[in-house]
Order: sequence, then structure tokens, then C-alpha cells
Amino acid sequence: MSDFQLFQITSTILPNIFLFVLTLDPSSKRYDKLGFEIYNLMSIGTLERVPIEDGEERRWKGTIRYDQSFKGYKNGKSRPVYEDLTSKDIEVFVILEKDSVGENVLSVRLGNIIVSSILPPAPQLDSIPLPNMIFIPGGTFQMGSDEGGGDEEPVHQVTLSDFYLAETEVTFAQYDYFCEATGRVKPNDAGWGRGNRPVINVTWDDAQAYCQWVSDQTGLKYRLPTEAEWEYAAGGGVINRTIYAGTNRTRKLDDFAWHRDNSNSTTHPVGLKKPNALGLYDMSGNVYEWCQDWYVNYPSSAQTNPTGPFSGSYKVVRGGSWIYLDSDCRVASRDFNHPDDVNLIVGFRVCRY
Repeated sequence: MSDFQLFQITSTILPNIFLFVLTLDPSSKRYDKLGFEIYNLMSIGTLERVPIEDGEERRWKGTIRYDQSFKGYKNGKSRPVYEDLTSKDIEVFVILEKDSVGENVLSVRLGNIIVSSILPPAPQLDSIPLPNMIFIPGGTFQMGSDEGGGDEEPVHQVTLSDFYLAETEVTFAQYDYFCEATGRVKPNDAGWGRGNRPVINVTWDDAQAYCQWVSDQTGLKYRLPTEAEWEYAAGGGVINRTIYAGTNRTRKLDDFAWHRDNSNSTTHPVGLKKPNALGLYDMSGNVYEWCQDWYVNYPSSAQTNPTGPFSGSYKVVRGGSWIYLDSDCRVASRDFNHPDDVNLIVGFRVCRY
């Protein structure tokens, strides 16, 4: 959640400097990273900065180096023209500290000129409804099936590194918070309700934007799971893999999944059914889930951390949904959707690596 503060310093040496604070560090909830832009009517310069740690203070010692000077305008007043001049260095100190009441105060000192301003609070991650992430230990498994659709063949060996996968599908509550924070239009809930139900009516790009936003808030790397990661996690990892997410028995599927025969033609709040062996909920049923990959036929050779082709026409969706048959809820079952489509049966969950 970026924020900024504008400073202007005026002196006989340097008529106008504008310094923008661009970046926060949400992982430590402090303004630990500063970005600077410099504008001066009569010259162009750059600011080289070196962080200086000093207890609770954060100090940056910067050098403004002038390489060019304003000469005039070309084509009327539409294009400024500059000429080279001997470089001239001017030292600037930027200090971040807390005042007597605990407010963040940023001060900029140039010679004997000091400008200070109170910064808004850094964002509190505790207030952001982030997905709960489950550690998935990597391993090798046989991806695909000889007993399903033709696109599930050939069965082939896949080896994956460790990763994290969200415990549940992204909910309306989580996605709505993202929309409010970024000014996006909230997706339609079809009149079924929002809150803890899985978000629907989102494109693949919408899901990607959410992943990027969560990455920005946390300083960690989020994305959609690859198709291989999804199938591996849904089936329970390496040991005792299951046909559905949590069970091998179709008659037990109602304990683990919302599908056509038990959903009453609607989505349901996440986490109401039993989890699979890795502690993941609703990997079978409720809503299909966007994956990172373009949809193509499987290779026959062994793969390590496959990510699919660089381009295609459709994106992979996995897991079945509230309106689909139990056979579509098998962990090996594949389907696809155009990345720009929105509908009532597709949502997503996030991966972290």
C-alpha cells in the first residue's frame, strides 16, 4: 500500500527540490524505503543515497549531482533545452524518526534548511484479510489419469519444489477489500451473498491483479498455482494420493466437496467441508479455480516445476464446481476457460513461493 509525501525546499543554491516518499515496507510496518524525484526549474540532477542505521532512526545521506543547466526553450515553450556544465554536488540528509507522541516524522536537511512533516501511519497488515497459507512440501508424483478425459493423458512424472498454497479459495471479503483499496469495481455475487463465499465473476487478469496486490502488501511473492502444483496439492502430495481432494470414494465426496448433487445450485462459504490430507479446503467442488498455465496437451516426458507454454488461447481451470458432476471434481480432471471470461463457476486461490 504505497503512500507519498511532497516536500519543497527553497534556497539561493537550489531554488526548488521536490522529494517524494514512494515506498513503505509493510513487512516491518515502517517507512524503511524511500524513493526520490528531483525537479528544478534551472537544472537537472540525480540523488544518490546511502542508508544509515542509527537505532530507531532511519537516515539517508544523499548527494544531488547537477550535470546540466537550463538554457532556454525550443519550439516556443514546449521543449526545454539544457546545456552540459561541470558537475556540482550538494549534500542532503533525510531522517526518519518518531516524535514524542510516536508519530513518524520525516525531515529533509539541505545546509541550514530543514523541512519536516508528519507521515501517515504505515499500513497494518493485521487489518488486511490475507489468505491463510499452507506449506506444501515438494516431491515427485504421476500427473494425469488413464481413467478420465483424453486430455488427462499421458500420465507423466512431475517433480515440484516446496511452495505454499492458500487454505481456501479467495473469498469475497478478501477480494472486496482489494477492490476498495485499489478502486476496482467489485464483482457481482449473483445474489448469493459475499463475505466468506468464494469470489466469482473474476477474470484471469483480475486474479493476477489480486496476487500482485497481495505481493505488494506483504513483500512476498504471490501468484496463481501452476496446473501441476494444483493437482499435486489437491491429491494430497506424494503419499496416499486420492482421486478426489480428500477421498477415493465417490460416496464419500459429499463430506469434502460441493457439487451438483448437494450444492442446491449455489456456491457455499469456504471451509465448511472436510479438508484434504494437506489441510486444504474445497479443492474439489464449490468453484473452479484459475491456474497460471495456458491449456495445452500434456507432454509425455518427465517434467520439473512445469509452467506450461508461453502463449495460448485458454487458461486452465481446475477442481470442478457447484454445478458440475462428481467426476469433474476428480483431482486429475482438467478444464479451461478464456482468460477474459467471467462466470458463476470460476474463482481462484493463491500460491506463494
